[in-house]
Amino acid sequence: MRMIFDADLLQLRDAVRRFVTATSPEVEVRRLAESPLGYDEAVWRRMAGELELSGLGLPEEFGGMDAGQRALTIVFEEQGRALYAGPYLSTVGLAAPMLLACPAGPERDRYLTAIAAGELVATVAHAERPDGWGLAQVATTAACRTAGWQLDGRKAHVLDGTHAGLLLVTARTERGMGIFAVEAAAPGVHAEPTALIDLTRRYAHVSLREAPAQLLADGEQARTAITRALDIGGICLAAEQLGGAQCLLDMATGYARMRMQFGRAIGSFQAIKHMCADLLLAVEGARSAVYEASWAADEGDPGLTRAASLAQAVTSEAYCEAARVAIQVHGGIGF
Repeated sequence: MRMIFDADLLQLRDAVRRFVTATSPEVEVRRLAESPLGYDEAVWRRMAGELELSGLGLPEEFGGMDAGQRALTIVFEEQGRALYAGPYLSTVGLAAPMLLACPAGPERDRYLTAIAAGELVATVAHAERPDGWGLAQVATTAACRTAGWQLDGRKAHVLDGTHAGLLLVTARTERGMGIFAVEAAAPGVHAEPTALIDLTRRYAHVSLREAPAQLLADGEQARTAITRALDIGGICLAAEQLGGAQCLLDMATGYARMRMQFGRAIGSFQAIKHMCADLLLAVEGARSAVYEASWAADEGDPGLTRAASLAQAVTSEAYCEAARVAIQVHGGIGF
């Protein structure tokens, strides 16, 4: 009952699905995967202007729609279904929640307003090692000097780190953990592109050497904001995976109904039936986990971190299983 969608959310789903279907067909996804930037800036501007998706989850005071995580989950689910290539996860799913959790201030408010308007691509630079995102693993340091704060360190696998205008960097200060705003074009900031398996994403290793920075939060406020951003970002990524898994399920069952062998549709064979039925259960289980986590985010549930972690774990397995089953059902052309 928690995630029964009202008419507005259903209309949002229809609008986003039509948009990404038109702007992100497979041929376009492949073209963008081979392009230097990795996404279409005109489509990004249309998404922010026509659909107002950049400010969907932001308060109205920043030009947003204050629609909540459930609405964002719908958007990410539809983007995952179409393999949309763009900085939506880094900007809306990670950076915006982190900024919102920081104390109010002119710089923070300016960044949020720019994100809502689609004028700013932002990302979070937090992880430094490949074995986790824990706060204890942050080794980047921040020092307050005469000219202001300066950062030294190296961040790994920064999503959209090569073309984001703003980096939200976690670093250690004398008073504990801090969150800093760093302009990507500032001196001492160097982003080195790195290739990973997912060609629809752009990642970078970011080096900071006496990079000028603006302190946004420190101490317990910083720790809370980092945790919030990772939880919300995890739910958004899980929603993307859910959309991708659902698309694969639809493709597999559609092909099973259409492909004829020995005078009958292969979907009538017991082995194919069982595979598709098991995959349906896996996808629906992932859907329940993602929607429950979305509800927890909107309602301020103290179990949000646990719900977000569960959603990530379940959808990751379901997405991989969906790919495996879709390949097998499609047979030779699946490869």
